[in-house]
Amino acid sequence: MNPLNKTINLAAELIRCRSVAPEDDGAQSLLQEKLHAIGFQIFEVPCQGRKNFWAETGRDGPLLAFAVHTDVVPEGDLSGWTVDPFAGTVRGGRLIGRGAVDMKSQIACVVSAVEWYLSEIGGPGHLTFRLGMFVTGDEEPEGNFGANAILDFLAGRETRIDYCVVTEPTSQEEFGDTVKIGRRGSIHGEIRLLGQQMHSSHADQLINPIFRSLPVLKDISEFNWCPGNAYFPKTTFQFTRIQASGGASNTTPAELSCEFNLRFSSETSAQTIQNQVEKILSDSGVNYRTRWNCNAHPFLTEPGPFTELVRDAVRKVSGIHPQYSTSGGTSDGRFIAARGTALIEFGFVGNMCHMVDESAPLEEIDKLQQVYQQILIHFANHPTLGHRKPDA
Repeated sequence: MNPLNKTINLAAELIRCRSVAPEDDGAQSLLQEKLHAIGFQIFEVPCQGRKNFWAETGRDGPLLAFAVHTDVVPEGDLSGWTVDPFAGTVRGGRLIGRGAVDMKSQIACVVSAVEWYLSEIGGPGHLTFRLGMFVTGDEEPEGNFGANAILDFLAGRETRIDYCVVTEPTSQEEFGDTVKIGRRGSIHGEIRLLGQQMHSSHADQLINPIFRSLPVLKDISEFNWCPGNAYFPKTTFQFTRIQASGGASNTTPAELSCEFNLRFSSETSAQTIQNQVEKILSDSGVNYRTRWNCNAHPFLTEPGPFTELVRDAVRKVSGIHPQYSTSGGTSDGRFIAARGTALIEFGFVGNMCHMVDESAPLEEIDKLQQVYQQILIHFANHPTLGHRKPDA
């Protein structure tokens, strides 16, 4: 079978698994079967009802892992889809379905690339390094019952991932233009401004949290949060929800609540942001309560031999010299990098992620499979990265 057709067929099979977390619908069993057949040892790592697993092959040497997730977001409004979102339809030179971009096609590209490479060298016994697959089933929700469970399992075996490629969509305008070498931090905040529910005619007695919110929320939103640096853009602030209700059109609310998100660089910290917001609130004299959740801290893999190896592999296939970036949302990479792993992310153009009729061009699937093949070749041939000590 044509290697591309084999990859597309696997991607379509994965799409047909309706793996909206916490459900898996057979996606991980399918991958385990494929990986076991080419010489991987499988270790299941369930957590809070979510399926995850770690797969590895190779005897010794540095450990290179590919990190993927099998779960997808829900399909949304079915009336907007032109095909069954869980059918894995090929049409007009594209593979269409939920997860086609994020990230079942990319999983198929990794599996195909690894299978090709192991066949080329004569099997896992000829690896000069160890090869791992880090597979979570809970990346999309906020529960995060995947990555840390696998990392804790590996720590218990005294196994450390030396290098990792996360297969998230990273390309911006065209395939190959961007490689992620880090990600910004993300902190969510909620402010409750307390007032008094009262008839709106009592203007001299009112403590209306809507009026009191206007200047203080303006101060918070316009605060000059920290600048970026050579690798990170400046910290950004966005309100995501503002709500107040007195229950009637002539009644002032007892409370106004607002939620917001900051994506922050390595020039600041979640605690610094929290302290500054609460200082602005306190200085304004409002009666308030806050709640915070930081689910991602910034991380960076400094440019060096590993990042250059990946960039060279991308350039060889795409003909484009990719830029390093730390923009975008979060991924499982933040957990892996926190354990001391040199980590990069590379994948498709991500503009179709989570959309109705999510689709990946077959041409990009072909190119991505080749990039992952080149990463394996470059890693094995690198003078320092991918070699075990010679056999005695």
